[in-house]
Amino acid sequence: MRYYDVSVPIAEDMVTWPTDPTVRLTAFKAISRGDHSNVLKLELGTHTGSHVDSPSHFGLKGTMDDVPLKELIGPATVVQVKSKDFVRVSDIAKVDFAKVRRVLFKTRNSKRMGDGKFHSDYVALSAEVARALRRHGVRVVGIDAMSVGDGEVHRLLLGARMVVIEGINLSKVPAGKYDLICLPLKLAGADGAPARVVLVRK
Repeated sequence: MRYYDVSVPIAEDMVTWPTDPTVRLTAFKAISRGDHSNVLKLELGTHTGSHVDSPSHFGLKGTMDDVPLKELIGPATVVQVKSKDFVRVSDIAKVDFAKVRRVLFKTRNSKRMGDGKFHSDYVALSAEVARALRRHGVRVVGIDAMSVGDGEVHRLLLGARMVVIEGINLSKVPAGKYDLICLPLKLAGADGAPARVVLVRK
């Protein structure tokens, strides 16, 4: 088996959404200062790095407490997207959604991850694709961007109780079938939570 850690490392110099908090790591306790142990204080937004959105992120009913863990562990399909602006219906035309409950979109976004820049021209889902995923009964949607799309796209997905995973790095992951393990922090009542996301190929 091969394991792909597609999580984005959390660090002070990482790129965050322009209007979201930046990451701060400060020494709360330090042996060098006479403390008996080292403890860092971590400050970050709930949508930092690789993370899961809950419905309340866009004003819908449901927090991270309501995100079903069973949806975040299981077979997933990575779809290579050729479009340069939006994931379009043509990009998912060959996906057999009768057998796919979890889909992760690999776009040109992944190649630009780690360059230290925020790219406003990231590839996102179109509303048409969001509606198509709803019709097909998809339960988990992931993308290699900080956002899956605009407010309409979020409401279409989250309103159907789909789990949205954002900010994963698929640059080293070939398209195909995997087992997904996505474990968001257990933040009570939260609108989202950072997550460790791993793909396993047998």
